[in-house]
Amino acid sequence: LTTILTEHSFTPFGSVGKTSAASLGKILGPSILLFVNVQRCATQQDKLYDKETKYDAQRKVNYQVYAFIARTRVFLKVSVRTVDLATGRIFAAQSFEYSPEKRNKSYEGYPEFPASFDIQDLAFRYAVRDIHNMYLPWSENKLLYFYDNKDFNLKEAYKALNGGDIDKAFELSKQNLEECKKSDKAKDKILGRANYNLGMCYMLRNEYD
Repeated sequence: LTTILTEHSFTPFGSVGKTSAASLGKILGPSILLFVNVQRCATQQDKLYDKETKYDAQRKVNYQVYAFIARTRVFLKVSVRTVDLATGRIFAAQSFEYSPEKRNKSYEGYPEFPASFDIQDLAFRYAVRDIHNMYLPWSENKLLYFYDNKDFNLKEAYKALNGGDIDKAFELSKQNLEECKKSDKAKDKILGRANYNLGMCYMLRNEYD
């Protein structure tokens, strides 16, 4: 993977035609040229304030105070273009925009602004992550909620899922839902959770329809 980075418009890109790309491909082998164009990188600092309610334990009353906030925001916009050197094909640009921010808060006047460099670094990290995801394999951990009520054996499906047996959890969740639908004792809350659990199993099986 050959990467070319620039902070301004990359004018030579327009002259990279299919023939030139194919010639580069013969030199470099099957690969791509990746052009990252930073179209905007701006920093904005704002002084804000907010009213907060606090509790006085001695007097047992609520009272309001002003919170002074110093906010630093970064606006980053990048476009990514790709040239497939094996075929010479030039792909259309894809754009990404980010606006991360950090805040410092004080109750005794305005604090210092968060360092611009830290937020800029955060924005570029987001860009690098998303560009990597376009081309390279990746994995992501997600926190999933699954109900484990004892009623109508929802807990058994939870145990199966917690043990890594998605197929068993799926079959048990289908049975749980059918039992809930047939029973007059199933409350709406349990019926809703049985539906939810089965939906989660479908998602884990990549059956989104």
